[in-house]
Amino acid sequence: MKRQLPEAFCKRMRALLGEEAEAFFRALGEEDAVRGLRVNRIKTDPETVRALSPFPLSALPYAENGFCAGTDTAGIGNLPLHHAGMVYL
Repeated sequence: MKRQLPEAFCKRMRALLGEEAEAFFRALGEEDAVRGLRVNRIKTDPETVRALSPFPLSALPYAENGFCAGTDTAGIGNLPLHHAGMVYL
């Protein structure tokens, strides 16, 4: 789905992001949203979350307790893991 972004916003983002601006615009307007989650280490550990998740999770290289759950994650907010506060979306 292509979204029309305000020209003033696009101009500002081009000035801030330089050559990375076009990838940013594609992510905002053309690509499917990717869901991510962060493990609440007070309540559980990443291994347990991986074992209990109905979605395949891939570790994020920039977040020690973070995972990417992909784009086909309908209902991720209704998981018991989320309701129990074991993960943050």
